[in-house]
Amino acid sequence: MIRVSWYKRLMPDKSYTLGIRWIDPKTGQEVRRMVGIRTDPKPGKKALEKAIDRAKAEVERQSEQLNREATADVPVQNLELRQAATMFVAWCDTRGANGLTRSAEGTTANKARHIDSLIHFCHSYHWHLPARFALSYLNRNMLALWRDDLEKRGYGAATVNTMLASASSWLAWAVDYGHVKFNPCSGLLRLRTIAKRADGPLADPENMRQELGRILERLAPGRFRAAAIFLACTGLRQGELRGLKVRDVDVEEAVLQVPAGRESTKRHARTIPLCRQATEAARELLDLAGDEPSDWLLPSVRDPSRPMTSQLSKAFKRAGATPHAFRRFFQTALETVGTPKNVVCDLLAHSPGRVRAAYTPASNIEAARPWIEAFSRWLGDT
Repeated sequence: MIRVSWYKRLMPDKSYTLGIRWIDPKTGQEVRRMVGIRTDPKPGKKALEKAIDRAKAEVERQSEQLNREATADVPVQNLELRQAATMFVAWCDTRGANGLTRSAEGTTANKARHIDSLIHFCHSYHWHLPARFALSYLNRNMLALWRDDLEKRGYGAATVNTMLASASSWLAWAVDYGHVKFNPCSGLLRLRTIAKRADGPLADPENMRQELGRILERLAPGRFRAAAIFLACTGLRQGELRGLKVRDVDVEEAVLQVPAGRESTKRHARTIPLCRQATEAARELLDLAGDEPSDWLLPSVRDPSRPMTSQLSKAFKRAGATPHAFRRFFQTALETVGTPKNVVCDLLAHSPGRVRAAYTPASNIEAARPWIEAFSRWLGDT
């Protein structure tokens, strides 16, 4: 029987990598290796001991799974992978995942894409097997191989962990409905994510006004510079800005109506009062959009009948910024002028704001307007 053990490796940056390896007792050769834990550079004694304990616990779980498979504790089911995926997506559409009355369309679509990626990997990895094989074929080793393959293909740690969560919800559903006896994704080591929120452009509260001015100077006058000012003064997400239409902006009343989107982060509509700088930028964008046969606020340069996509990100990248950096700038600036947290959450559609938005269709303009004016005075003519 295959033996499972853990290993520890010192990396060039003085961090440690811990993982699991499978060894054939007959030949003594390593059958497969799985990297699961990464520590910080020069970790302390307690942090390293904690990582080692996690690796040992994973060895025990992997050994238990091999024992169950060796004793035929996992029954072979007749439910095929793609058939099970179709049933799970249909269940999400009607019942919703995690007990919700209905799953968000974007969330269900994402789960379906993640599960399809796993099924495609299974078929490509074991191309010699029949085209149809049962759901019980999936085990923790196969899921770990899929995870490692995603990492090698350049997916970020957060994206890989999200895809693993989709696979885990699918297999948990299969357990609840009796298609398999246990969820092999449960207890699988996730990739370690590194927070990078404090780095990047417009991240320093003391110098972000000057940095914003330098970024705007690098942008040529016109659509991209106006879009940058509009993002910095409204805190919109990049997808929300692309989805805006001409009718959503009222420069006379200085109000922006952000429509609801399909994704969970854009599920609820909200209303944002516009400051003087945002109103001027919106007026310039409307003038430029008026020359195009389209109702998008930011129509594509190549095809005006469609909204702008990657052109905006590329222009900001050349100027040394990202679309989300302007959203972070807006939040930090509101906190600098003393805006209450509930108003900031409403304007940015963060979690508390989304909860209230479920009961009120728009943000409280009367409460937000004075703070937007204070933000405008703080920003000045940057």
